[in-house]
Amino acid sequence: MRPTDAAEEGLVLRPASPHDRPAMAVVQRRARVVAAMPDVTLATAAQELAQGWDGDEFWVAQERGEVVGYVRLVRPDAMREGWLDDLYVLPEAAGRGVGTALLDLVKGLLRDGFGLWVHASNSSARAFYRARGLDEVELVPAWESPRGESEVRVTWRRVPPVGGLA
Repeated sequence: MRPTDAAEEGLVLRPASPHDRPAMAVVQRRARVVAAMPDVTLATAAQELAQGWDGDEFWVAQERGEVVGYVRLVRPDAMREGWLDDLYVLPEAAGRGVGTALLDLVKGLLRDGFGLWVHASNSSARAFYRARGLDEVELVPAWESPRGESEVRVTWRRVPPVGGLA
């Protein structure tokens, strides 16, 4: 998929570059605070982004040249399904279609479907994904979660057109 430019909204989606990582770390940290998720320092967020840089795929959403959101995804292969690791949007950009545009991008890139984990306490993210056709398929209680917090596994599967033609 190539970068997109939704001119009427002024939103640009493009593959992320290493130069975007500091801004992406800020987006992640600020979004996590508003969503009442476990806090991370900017250094930790930047380190996690750097660790996945060679294997994962990152896209950013820009408005007026500024990074306002990003996604991190894993393409499927013989060993794993497609996966959405991160979808974060700056709090002040929420409600303007940035998250939806990023999620639609992921649906286009991972056409056969994907999964993701959401903190069970993050009711706004859960509602966001449900409203966009994703299904909650598993609840992992805190005592079973490696993060020590209850999590919900969410999936999206493309519905084939009637007659099974793609």
